[in-house]
Amino acid sequence: MTDIVPQDAADPPALGGLKGLDPTLGPEVRAWVRELRTVWAQVGMSQNRFARTYHLDKGTVSRYLSGRRIPGDDSFLDRLLAIKAEQGMDVSPQVRDHLTGLQLAALQVTHPHEYRVRLVRDKLHVAVVGQREAERYAAHLEGRLAERIRQHDRLKATWEADRAALQAERDHLEAEIGNLTSQLDHAQRRASEAEQRCQKLEELLNRLETFQSSFDDVLPIESQTYVKLEESAALIRTYVQSIPALLQSEGYARALIRLGNARAAEHEIDQRVEQRLQRQERLTGPDAPRLWAVVDEGALRRPIGGPEVMRGQFEHLIEMSKLPNVTIQIMPFWSGIAAAEGGAFTVLRFPVHDAPDVVYVENLTGAMYLDKRDDVDTHLQAMERLCVDSATPERTVDLLCDLLREV
Repeated sequence: MTDIVPQDAADPPALGGLKGLDPTLGPEVRAWVRELRTVWAQVGMSQNRFARTYHLDKGTVSRYLSGRRIPGDDSFLDRLLAIKAEQGMDVSPQVRDHLTGLQLAALQVTHPHEYRVRLVRDKLHVAVVGQREAERYAAHLEGRLAERIRQHDRLKATWEADRAALQAERDHLEAEIGNLTSQLDHAQRRASEAEQRCQKLEELLNRLETFQSSFDDVLPIESQTYVKLEESAALIRTYVQSIPALLQSEGYARALIRLGNARAAEHEIDQRVEQRLQRQERLTGPDAPRLWAVVDEGALRRPIGGPEVMRGQFEHLIEMSKLPNVTIQIMPFWSGIAAAEGGAFTVLRFPVHDAPDVVYVENLTGAMYLDKRDDVDTHLQAMERLCVDSATPERTVDLLCDLLREV
């Protein structure tokens, strides 16, 4: 769609001394780098000169042009297009939009977390611009309203002198004042809503950009990413074939972690247990998320750590079920399992209404994060069937009491 490189073109020959593209790069990255290199060749600037002029590391510029790194923001592309415009070459909005779309597609594939940060940052920018426009419009209406009120007061002072002549003008002004007042109320509501939206987006962006686990050195990358998303979620719906980490007692968590990390030192076990307990504090803190967990009965029947540990775990689940933001359902052995055939998964929903839900699916070799609408809807439907097939929250408490008596 652009005048730079046709979408179905093969890799262009090396430009300006650049090496050929790595054949292992994904199609989204290759499409982005092909067109980026074409713009670079049109600009005609060396990497050393560009790095010195714009205070960038030459290695960073090289990684951008080789596809080994995708820029997280639009500053690098903006500088190239600005140079191109200064050299007398036209840069249409369609070309800019096309290049930005290719960059976002490549960033989503290679750095999904940075892609999510970029989307939220862009939405925040649009919201801030909307807030400022609404505030300027409200200020303009306030000025107009004040002027009309002053005119009304002057006319009112001379009302008795020329009642008939002023009646029509007075009616007109009163109608306009009413209309402006209504518009001002609406504008002020928009400004207030925009401000609240900006605050929510800033909070979410701050969590995504600055949240760091104190125990990153003892967690795998997949778990670190999940914990960061969990920290920002307003609703957590999970189906597990083990007791969820957010609902584990300290004794059960310690026994389970030790079982899965037999060679770990005791201080590493302590760190993992402490990290898990800190995650649980959100359930009873301010702005606590809603947790809805469906737990397979097999997880409760599987002895971990001995009778005392299991007794403490059952008592902990009963206590947690009393929290207003926590719902627990047991999926008994006798229940149908059609909806659970795909294995355990978790659906995360965030406080900003247009931020997409994320489905977390963990397996033996890693984890997947799904945010496409069709994938999310499929897992939500499966979750609803699991909730219908499982014991009700009230019946779940009875089953937990039965298990407690059996220990």
